[in-house]
Amino acid sequence: MNILLTGINSFIGCNLGRYLADCGHNVYGTVRNLTKVPSQAKWLKKNFIYELGGPPETFMFNDIDVVVHLIHDFRSGKMNVNIQGTQALYHTAKNIGVQYQIFISSYSAQKEAISEYGKTKYALELFFRKEQGIIIRPGLVLGNGGLFRRMVKLVQNFPVLPIPDGGKGRVPIIDIHTLCKSIVMIIASKLHENKEFNLFHNELISLKYLLQQIRHITKRKMIFINLPSGLLLLPLVFFKKIGIKLPISSDNLKGYIVNKDGGCFSNLKEVFCDVPSLNYMIQTAISDITGTTKNKDSDYFYLPPLF
Repeated sequence: MNILLTGINSFIGCNLGRYLADCGHNVYGTVRNLTKVPSQAKWLKKNFIYELGGPPETFMFNDIDVVVHLIHDFRSGKMNVNIQGTQALYHTAKNIGVQYQIFISSYSAQKEAISEYGKTKYALELFFRKEQGIIIRPGLVLGNGGLFRRMVKLVQNFPVLPIPDGGKGRVPIIDIHTLCKSIVMIIASKLHENKEFNLFHNELISLKYLLQQIRHITKRKMIFINLPSGLLLLPLVFFKKIGIKLPISSDNLKGYIVNKDGGCFSNLKEVFCDVPSLNYMIQTAISDITGTTKNKDSDYFYLPPLF
């Protein structure tokens, strides 16, 4: 199949594109500019220059069978640009005759969302649901990129790390390899007729447990300090307003606050029957980041409680 990934230079986009190409598909992508083309992307058939907010060119969708919408402008105040730009891409592809369109949403996409990111994803879910598109809702994606990579780097580089509300909130996780395999299964096996998929391990773990595992695997001697999430949110909001980028943003924390009680069920086993263990997912992702050799679960993991 000919598959177009918008925002192919993203963490998920690069990995998904490579996996689709390995499976024999022709992969096309959009990037903001030529400097954003994924490095060593020999698997990429062709890339198109496109930035949200501009009119999509119809030739990008010629002979395309599936469009996977990954594109997102993370800059503050870009909610309307993200919504309207993604809708414009959808309508242009539909008018050209693309039959299947998949929107990669987020576990943070909820009606009660307080972050700009969560509100944007939720608004686009409503649009894709109305248009009979396919919605994929991953949990926290573990691998060498995105939020999880920043979390690992924080544990590696700081002797003391504050965690919101004691880290008791539950976190849905999926490793990038399992996510890519699941998306390919949805495309190839016509599972998209179900329309919506929550892709994360059926067991949710606490944020504290995840951070403890990162500390243990990276062999770091550092201390976690429990702080109220509201107290942590204030400086993050301030730094965002003055344009200072931090590894963890106010949107990241807002998403955690809203989602910490869990609530959504997982469809992962319906899509991908050979789901790795939680420990394997975490270990593999950290190995991808640090370049360390993976050991057996019993060698790395000693913390029994998941909550």
